[in-house]
Amino acid sequence: MELLDSRTTYEGFVADVKVKRYRRAGGSEVERQVIEHPGSVAILAHDAEVVYLVRQPREAVEDDGLLEIPAGTLDVTGEGELECAKRELAEEVGLAAAEWSLLKAVYPSPGFVSERATIFEATGLSAAAGIPTRTRKSRSCAGRSPTSTGRSPRSRTRPLLSRCCC
Repeated sequence: MELLDSRTTYEGFVADVKVKRYRRAGGSEVERQVIEHPGSVAILAHDAEVVYLVRQPREAVEDDGLLEIPAGTLDVTGEGELECAKRELAEEVGLAAAEWSLLKAVYPSPGFVSERATIFEATGLSAAAGIPTRTRKSRSCAGRSPTSTGRSPRSRTRPLLSRCCC
C-alpha cells in the first residue's frame, strides 16, 4: 500500500486526526480518516491465585467503571514499551513485577486508528516502591485465576475473570 497524501485535520492532546489518501496494491485509490495514536501497553498481571484489574471511568464508552487490565499510552518522551508497562502497573495497581514477558502486539481498531497495543505478562508481583500514584481515579481489584482451581489456563469451561471482586 502506498501513501499518496496526508493532511492533519485535528491535533489533540491524546491523538491527531488525519485524512490520508492511499493507492492499494491493485491500483485503486482510497481516502481515509485516520486517528494517529502514539501506541499503548497493557499488562496481564497475575500470580497463581489472582489476576489484577482496574476499574476506571471511560467516557468514550459512557461507563463510569469499566473493568480492564492495567494499561496506558506511550506518552512519555523516550520511554519504551516495557518501561511504560512497568510505570503503569505501579501507578494503576501499586505493583512491581520480577518477570516480564511480551505476549502480543495487536491493533485494537485498525479500520481507523493507528494505535498498536503491546500486551505484556507480569508475574513475580510485589508492592511497588517509590512511584507516585496517578492522579486519575482508578480502583484496582483482583479476579481468581482458573489455575487456582486446578483447571488448565487454556480451559474454556470457566472465564478467567469470572470471580472479579470489583
